[in-house]
Amino acid sequence: MRPTRDILYVSGLISSGDTLHVFVVHLPSRYGGERYSRPFRQVAAECLCQSIDSIRAVSPDARLLIAGDFNDGSDSPILKQIYQHGIRNLTKDVKGQNGVRGTYRYKGEWESIDHILASRVLYNKVDTTYIHSPKFLLEDEKLYGGFRPRRTYNGMRYQPGYSDHLPLVVRIR
Repeated sequence: MRPTRDILYVSGLISSGDTLHVFVVHLPSRYGGERYSRPFRQVAAECLCQSIDSIRAVSPDARLLIAGDFNDGSDSPILKQIYQHGIRNLTKDVKGQNGVRGTYRYKGEWESIDHILASRVLYNKVDTTYIHSPKFLLEDEKLYGGFRPRRTYNGMRYQPGYSDHLPLVVRIR
């Protein structure tokens, strides 16, 4: 296996006195093709699931929040594997403004490969979810038409931008 990015884990007390467990992920890319790269994402997802299970062994009703670039859609085998551990997708069907239909655009097609997931306790307290897509985060897509995220780098060339992914927003009561 090739090296991959680490998963960031942070926990802390929230105003209710409960503990919030947060995981930030950036699973391996689809470079080399989805089928070739899936095992790399699967290993990272298994590590995440082991951590979820460890927390749940001590606290079955733990408040878990998992966010990041999964490099997979919400119905992919990788995400389905995570769902089997009592985790739900808060951002499965979110949309943005200005014609935005995903968090990432590849060859003119919008994809939702970034997700915010949560345990049942938090899922039931969700107030709002959306893709943050004001015009200043977008640029014209000359080749395919429409908009795409205004990225910081286009290949090796720096340009004044933000990211090639748009941010997700979730408000929890």
